[in-house]
Amino acid sequence: MIANAGSNYRWDGGRTPVGNNASSIIAFRWQKYQNTLIVCMAEYSKEKIAAQLERALTVPLRPLRFTQSHAGDKWPEGCLHVEPRLMFCIEGEVSLCTRVNNSSKIEKFALQPGEGIFGPGTGNFILECWDRPQQMLAAMFYHNLIRLIYIEHDGISPPPLPAPNPTYYYHVPQAINMVGQGILIALANAVTAASPQSSPVGTAELLKALLLNIREVMNSSRDNPTDHDRRASLLWHELYGYLIENITNPLLNREVIARQFRISASHVSRLFQQNLGTSFVEYLTSRRMEHAMVLLNDASRSISEIAEQCGYNYTSYFIQLFKRRFKMSPGEYRKSLK
Repeated sequence: MIANAGSNYRWDGGRTPVGNNASSIIAFRWQKYQNTLIVCMAEYSKEKIAAQLERALTVPLRPLRFTQSHAGDKWPEGCLHVEPRLMFCIEGEVSLCTRVNNSSKIEKFALQPGEGIFGPGTGNFILECWDRPQQMLAAMFYHNLIRLIYIEHDGISPPPLPAPNPTYYYHVPQAINMVGQGILIALANAVTAASPQSSPVGTAELLKALLLNIREVMNSSRDNPTDHDRRASLLWHELYGYLIENITNPLLNREVIARQFRISASHVSRLFQQNLGTSFVEYLTSRRMEHAMVLLNDASRSISEIAEQCGYNYTSYFIQLFKRRFKMSPGEYRKSLK
């Protein structure tokens, strides 16, 4: 999946239409795992993701569970998410390890059909176990797109891969609308009210409202008309998603991304200028600083821990960047919140 970091992930530019459906594309990747190269394929299809979203809306919905990182949490690379994230079980059981509903400990549990788990943009850790048959729909809410993934898995990870690739996936080429943003804020607020014994009242209704809003935004969006434009758009969305999913990795830079996607570093720069109107370094720093501001609201986190969770090995450099951008140190900013 796109969240695999470092040299374990490579994007292959070859993509071909599926049958007569020009809106479906097979995305080829290869992954390096235990010194073995494995060719991976996933179907990029708006229609098939839409069908799974409709299935999700027919399942009786249960109260949402919630997860977010706590000070001192240590997780494997690729498990920390700095954007709001929803995972929803359509059929079977989705086996996960995480901290649920402000529990004092990290535990393993399984989502049942109609049940979902939501992690806010303050940072959320979810480790999928892949040890049970499942059909799952996941949504990641980025600044400029919604990444939707459907995985159907038999409970036996195909060796030697540590996890299955998406069965289908699709990038809604725009951010969630204002109503959807309001739902995400309401869900983020519900995180603090959740207890290990129960979720706040009304979360099943919020879950349904969020799924309906995703459907509305997806139906109103338009794909690029030509195959060339679709492939270019898919490359950008994959690249952008890779950056967001690995934004806490201190080794992430323009050259690393260029190698992952088999393009030149200058091409990476052009993509950021064309799509965001800024440089790669400026955007990466900006997103990390935004995440730092969110984490500084949690007084239990030290400045050095926040620096690490924002992708900086050296606290002094993190403080220097923060002060340059906000004209105050992280400590001064934290005091201003009181």
